[in-house]
Amino acid sequence: MRAVRFSFLLLSIFIIWSKNIYAADPFGLWKKTDSSNTYTFRPLGGNGIALVIVSGNYQDIYTGTLDGTQFNVCAVETEPFSACISGVINSDTSISGTVNNCEDKSPDVAVCKYFSASAELTREVFYDINGIFLVSNGKYFMIESSGGRITAHDINPENGEVDGYSGNRDGNTGSVTPFDNSGPYLNFEITSTSTLSATVTKCNDCDSDDAAETPPGTVFSLTRVTD
Repeated sequence: MRAVRFSFLLLSIFIIWSKNIYAADPFGLWKKTDSSNTYTFRPLGGNGIALVIVSGNYQDIYTGTLDGTQFNVCAVETEPFSACISGVINSDTSISGTVNNCEDKSPDVAVCKYFSASAELTREVFYDINGIFLVSNGKYFMIESSGGRITAHDINPENGEVDGYSGNRDGNTGSVTPFDNSGPYLNFEITSTSTLSATVTKCNDCDSDDAAETPPGTVFSLTRVTD
């Protein structure tokens, strides 16, 4: 009965939380994969956004709107050219954009010839994974990560036992080992704020049942239930 109540509580939280699981957030610094240019998106209030492109010692400013994952911005009036950029936010780390209708305002200042017709922007995001996650084997992990360190408690609602793990995080990857060094050693890869995977590298001092259940190479997927 205890396990049923625990699982039902987390399921209820997950249903509520998942309704707001993703909202497009392009704000911050991006880079173009084949150049040194930087692209910075800033909010302007409501669904308004600004895009500042820095190329060498020059910057271009665009303003426009963000609707869901789609954006459209146009060069401000003071720029020596007129152009708009439309695009889509593919993920937290990927944006695709297209330059539309670029025209130089003066024949003495040729700008448009330097523009690419399209751009793929990327950035590295260090995902916040503090919270409770449902594991693909039916268990739950309570994870805390800060300052390059990570702890994870494997919560078992069937009998109330808790196994503890700790380790290091480098960006969106890392590894954890059991507090008492007895049990599965895990490498993990974080793919978003709501998902990660863990791979067993070895089962240290495991009994025969645990060794058979978690041999090296076993992969578990984890999905966020709640913060």
